[in-house]
Amino acid sequence: LHLSIRRQRQMCIRDRKRGDNIYFKKIGVAAKADKEKMFLPLDVIIANNGHTDRNISYLKMDIEGAEIAGLQSWLKSGALDNVQQIGLEFHLSRDLAMTKRFFETLKDLYFIGHYRLMSYEVNGCAKNGVAQLKAMDYYLLAEIVLKKIDTNYRCDD
Repeated sequence: LHLSIRRQRQMCIRDRKRGDNIYFKKIGVAAKADKEKMFLPLDVIIANNGHTDRNISYLKMDIEGAEIAGLQSWLKSGALDNVQQIGLEFHLSRDLAMTKRFFETLKDLYFIGHYRLMSYEVNGCAKNGVAQLKAMDYYLLAEIVLKKIDTNYRCDD
């Protein structure tokens, strides 16, 4: 288990080993590298930890609104190739263009990454606004879990 953080206020925490197989590293994950903020893209973090060819059962992310850019970048780079499940908190806004980008990213995860939505839960802990899109309400914050499907499986097998 490898943990990393992104929040600037937590960057004072040192790298350390927390158990036999649990490591904490003071790095942040982002769509692209930023040495000043100590951010690295996911594919670089996976390679640095020697996990390029390993199966990653679950990737949990809460990166404060950077999910869309990150997911798009990581899908293109192949960083998600061996990730079986993704848990994330998504942040939308009342900005229709940003909301459209989020759903386009979900579409890419569905068709290119072969992920399917397993769970959707409104974030009840935050001040969660409700936006309206063509007479449909939707929440601005929610937790979702996506699971990669086996593309070789056929119902008639």
